[in-house]
Amino acid sequence: MASRQGRAERPINPNDGPLEAFAVRLRQLRKECGGPTYKEMARHAGYSSTPLSGAANGQAMPSLQVTLAYVRACLKCAKASSDRLEAAVQAWTSRWQELEAQIAPASLADSSTTQQGDTLTEGGQPTASSTSTNSAAAPLEESHAQGLQNAPTPHHLNVLRQRGGQVLAAVVALILLGVAVLIAKNIARPGTAEAGSGLPEHSPDGRHPSVSSPSTHGQDDVDQVQVDALGPESRCGPARSGNAGVLLRGCLRVEDERVLFALEISNPGEEAVEVTAKLSYVQAGQYYSCQSAEGLWHGTIPADGSHVTKPTDCVAQRTHAAYQADGLLAPGDSQNWTTHQLSPNAHVYPNRVLWRCKGDVPC
Repeated sequence: MASRQGRAERPINPNDGPLEAFAVRLRQLRKECGGPTYKEMARHAGYSSTPLSGAANGQAMPSLQVTLAYVRACLKCAKASSDRLEAAVQAWTSRWQELEAQIAPASLADSSTTQQGDTLTEGGQPTASSTSTNSAAAPLEESHAQGLQNAPTPHHLNVLRQRGGQVLAAVVALILLGVAVLIAKNIARPGTAEAGSGLPEHSPDGRHPSVSSPSTHGQDDVDQVQVDALGPESRCGPARSGNAGVLLRGCLRVEDERVLFALEISNPGEEAVEVTAKLSYVQAGQYYSCQSAEGLWHGTIPADGSHVTKPTDCVAQRTHAAYQADGLLAPGDSQNWTTHQLSPNAHVYPNRVLWRCKGDVPC
């Protein structure tokens, strides 16, 4: 197979050391596999071309992961069989381990037998000048020598840095994953007030702490809030377009001793649509299930028709707190929720109700 290599790589002499010899063998494997470019290899390796080319430059020891990715990419470019691929992975794992053992930190006593400034006789013994150091400093020098013997070589330091970088990358990935999960949960179940909090005992001038607005997940609201739709002191929120154009609203009504919740499901289309809805409610930042069938409703909405769930099927005792209805909508007889909508916020005080809609705007 003709070589497809791009820019020529820096020449390496395998006799310069084990690292150089290892890099040369990687280059030979690549040549035997038809000389794919590093960009071609990157499509199979899970790494970019930079670490792949770096593995075979002979300047730093590559990690085992990058080495095996290099080997797999070469063989995949050559369309090698799975048996050959598995055998190559085992062989290169052994070679990498041998290389690691060869460049592991060795005692510097093998290459220097005395402290800096010492001179040696032909017999390898220190001269008189080298042993005339202050006896009080001898323990310190001995300790220093021991530290030098245990010091890692530049190659080993590079290995440690690479492994440290891999660990750090894994930690960062886990943190980002945790953040992504928290964000997803917040989108799926947006809060209304701070979790576990109610309203202040005293609210000067009828004002209250800021409460987060209804969710914007899904399509834009298609119309505005309905005032007194369920009777006095009630609100139905803006409609959200969901399955087959069906519209979903969250509604609630505040009475003297209780708060009632409902969903309004409308079908402005020309054909009947089967849907499933689920209603729950929020009280002081906590979610609660409805009493009747846990808020589940399933049915068919006729063309140009609508349905309002029974408010008496979902009731909470009136207390000094913030309330909100929470609705979900799914196609057919399923619970694959595709549409989510919240009602306005009802901030209930002993002698009044303050309504707040999206953007904490009175409504």
